Amino acid sequence: MTAYWQHWWSRTMAAQLILVLFGAMIAYQVASLIVLGRGDVIHPVSRRHVIAQAVDMWRLAGAQLQAVPGAAQASQVLAALDRPGTHVRVAAASDIEPHQALPGEEANLHASLLARTGLAADAVRVRFEPAEGDDQEARLAISMRLADGHWMNSAQQPMTKFPWWRSNRFSLPMTTLLVLALGFAFVHGTLRAIRKLARVAERVGRGEQVAPLPLSGPRETRELTASFDAMRQRLARHIEDQAQLIGTITHDLRTLIATLRLRAELVDDADLRTAMQRTLVDMEQMVEQSLRMASDEAHAEATTETDLAGLLRDIAAEQGALGQDVRLHATAPASVPYRCRPLGLRRALTNLVENAVRYGSRARIGIEHARAEAGGGAVLRIVIDDDGPGIAPAQLDNVFKPFFRLDRAVGGTGLGLTIARSCVEAHGGSLQLHNRGGSGLRAVALLPAS
Repeated sequence: MTAYWQHWWSRTMAAQLILVLFGAMIAYQVASLIVLGRGDVIHPVSRRHVIAQAVDMWRLAGAQLQAVPGAAQASQVLAALDRPGTHVRVAAASDIEPHQALPGEEANLHASLLARTGLAADAVRVRFEPAEGDDQEARLAISMRLADGHWMNSAQQPMTKFPWWRSNRFSLPMTTLLVLALGFAFVHGTLRAIRKLARVAERVGRGEQVAPLPLSGPRETRELTASFDAMRQRLARHIEDQAQLIGTITHDLRTLIATLRLRAELVDDADLRTAMQRTLVDMEQMVEQSLRMASDEAHAEATTETDLAGLLRDIAAEQGALGQDVRLHATAPASVPYRCRPLGLRRALTNLVENAVRYGSRARIGIEHARAEAGGGAVLRIVIDDDGPGIAPAQLDNVFKPFFRLDRAVGGTGLGLTIARSCVEAHGGSLQLHNRGGSGLRAVALLPAS
């Protein structure tokens, strides 16, 4: 299961898109934390307002004390200017204790007030209390010393920025869900067209006839589909032209062989006549096999649902009726439904069984579900064993070549194994031969189970 998820995350387009989206979200949060992660800070507009208001009140308080000495009278004048969230008064002492060092926000305010008033550093005091909850307001206290030694004390509620976590606690989940939902819907539609194209490509690779695919989805997907259909049509025309060429050549050769057979009858030497006739028979068989192979390629058989186990039982029964020792293993399943071209597959398996009987005296057939050796999907494994002498390891691949013979004295056209492998590979499978340790030869056909 772990390997499956690792494969899914590292290989699939949907997983890669999710990783990209989550990566973008994380990058956004990191940037927000760097830029806005300093906690509650006063909004720039509110900062300019509270500084200007504090300086104006400081000047007004100083002017009032010069005109009418007394902190009480000055406080009454300033109180008349109070607004919601703002309170100013004049007192003999500062409401703020002296401090040695100021945090970042208070230091900025302190520096701005000094620049606007020209006071000494110890004549201006600032205390900022950020909001501790959603239902509380931030508080700002400013004290500035007047010319006669009194202090102007102001208390305000400035507007602050929202902390990054507070502003994102709703937007982040909603944005993430919406982006992932829309991204998944888009990718699902695109991948559905690509998966459909992959399935059709697999069917074409097996030699099936398929209808042109509808053009849908993004422009790139439509272009890919159109290119695939054009390639499929060119490939079909090429195969048909090649098959027709082979058919024409073999038809002409068959005519020439018939003429040579008539002329061979006029040869007086009996041994020479017999040798020529035997050669002509071999040539005629080769031509007939080639013509049949070309015909099979030019006229593709329709794909249908077939019982593969039943097909193997029929082959064993036919060979048994001819007096051959051919049996299906008792452990073979009673039924193996499989979508294939039954006539072509029957011909391929029959060729393998006939070879086993001809060169190995008997054939034992088995069929089972298995897994591909390279870690692929499920396959159907068809095994045909014989009791012959086997084949030299260096020749195991050569016997699949057209008209190749291990022994020139042995009859046969040399196309049986070629046709068998071609048919199995046309179904998306593979065919291999293995020696059984001196006790015969084993033919293994692997067909995709889906």
